[in-house]
Amino acid sequence: MPNTELFKPESYIAAPGVDPAEAHFQEALPAQRRNGDSHIYTTPPQYESLLDPKSQIVRDYRMASSYSYNPRAIKDLRVDAGTLLSYIRSMGSNDPSSESFMEIARGLAFRRTPHDYKKGPAIDVYTVPELKQKVIAEYASNLAYMRLMTMPSVLEGRLEMLRRGSPGRYPRRNQYFDNHIANKTAITWKNIGWGIPERDLEHKVDDESTTFARSQGMWSHIYSASDSQMVASPVCGPSHPDLLSPLAMADLALCGSFSFVPCDAIYSSGKGPNGAGLKAQIEFVKATQNILKNHPLILNHPYGNHVLSDGKTVSRHLYDEAIKRIGVTLKPHPTQDSVERAKRLYNECGVTLFRVFDPRDTQMLPRTIEAVSELEARTVEEVREVQPDQIIPIASQVTGVNSAMRCRDAGARVIVLNIGEGGFCSTSSGTGMIPSNLLTFYRIQRELHEDTGIIVDGGVGNTWVLALALGATATMKHASLIGGTVQQVPIFTAIDEGGSYYKLASGEAAKRTKFLSNSQTDLVGDPRNVEGVDGAQEFLVDGMSMSIGKRLDQNFYTPAAKQLVFCGTSNLAAYMDWLDPVIWEPTSEAMIMAAPHI
Repeated sequence: MPNTELFKPESYIAAPGVDPAEAHFQEALPAQRRNGDSHIYTTPPQYESLLDPKSQIVRDYRMASSYSYNPRAIKDLRVDAGTLLSYIRSMGSNDPSSESFMEIARGLAFRRTPHDYKKGPAIDVYTVPELKQKVIAEYASNLAYMRLMTMPSVLEGRLEMLRRGSPGRYPRRNQYFDNHIANKTAITWKNIGWGIPERDLEHKVDDESTTFARSQGMWSHIYSASDSQMVASPVCGPSHPDLLSPLAMADLALCGSFSFVPCDAIYSSGKGPNGAGLKAQIEFVKATQNILKNHPLILNHPYGNHVLSDGKTVSRHLYDEAIKRIGVTLKPHPTQDSVERAKRLYNECGVTLFRVFDPRDTQMLPRTIEAVSELEARTVEEVREVQPDQIIPIASQVTGVNSAMRCRDAGARVIVLNIGEGGFCSTSSGTGMIPSNLLTFYRIQRELHEDTGIIVDGGVGNTWVLALALGATATMKHASLIGGTVQQVPIFTAIDEGGSYYKLASGEAAKRTKFLSNSQTDLVGDPRNVEGVDGAQEFLVDGMSMSIGKRLDQNFYTPAAKQLVFCGTSNLAAYMDWLDPVIWEPTSEAMIMAAPHI
């Protein structure tokens, strides 16, 4: 059992008949409130830092993060980048017109459809010398950021969180949200912000706490059951077939983030446990595993031979943990087919992380989760060495309290919440459904068991860090994480629109995606039940962040670390136990002034 006492602000004993989570909330909340304007200012609980700020591994991180431009180091990284990219190219024909399912599964090809947002010709960017050099340079930059995010101190921060255990995801009670629910007033993530709490003079966080926070890693207890727990990045990847490639999945996994192979229907109409779609999913997983085995972050990590507190070297630790972050998407129709597909993926590839996906089916979804969670399969010998963990079913996309409770009772370790908002979904605008993801999330986190993780998806935007203080354990990111990067599928192919380059990016229920999955069509052959947007991402644009590693570090972790500093803590564990975060509702004028302006 996790030692939760290390995290609790003060010990407590629940009265007979009182919910322990509610007792914790009622007792801990006054300790977090401040004198004076207690209804305005609260602070997260003050926990002991995960690492000693004066330790050698923290000093190593500070030094690595403060390095100025080093031409020799960049040159070495470009060699590493070129070597890995050449290996990946050897996995396919390098024909931009190829529509081979196996090459698509390896992230090296894509199918054209009548619904593509951009219609220009597809080109192999490696055949254009200046574009090839730009791709290699961007991926070399990606490796530099990935090295920083996998320094020994960052990995030790995760191991320390595992040792301490989770404080539990205690339900939040917030009068602001309760009032909106009572009044049936819909608000979105854009309608809220957080106010900077006033900090004590004897605050323990040092002046360089942003660097110190990042040196410990941005880690979250994704879920924490009595028999197992997952500590990973709170930024996880999607299963979009136009975004995720095996290279993107491998890089995310090495940085501690999990993502999911797209649904088998995307690859072929041959569904079922022996269909071509499942074969493509297996090929996707194997391609990811092969990239991990040949990845320069593992082969040439500057601290690769450093032995961590778990007895493994950095390189071994990175590989073993990355393998566990490879997830696969399952549709629950029919349940037995989903179980058989899961069994083959478990037996042949060692996959234990399954996202069971269907936002409209409240009956078969929990039944499939229950069947997958009880899956008894025998692993092959090669897998047993590195993948002894149990099956982890994730319910996705859950849209209501009752559905969330049923999925949890069926065995879901994590719930992915909501549809209808965000850049790819058109459900709300097309159906007149009120955007209510924020309040649905609030209602679900009040009722869900503390051991169950919650991933917010759909419209959360830059508010994802605040979502962690409101009861979420992670956020799912799509185009903002992968779109337009060198890792986006197809890795070496782009659409040429008169000298400007693009990669397609459609929602999981958009026309293009529906067409690819051979969904039902209307009388004129157009896909039916469309609930997504077709679009494209600019590619190889100067001045744009074009790698997942850089975006994770600069667009997600750095702002998160700054928010921790403002709130007076140095790790997400304390921040995520902030029972009464400072919630403000900005006016339209305040939102305008908050945006960059001159």
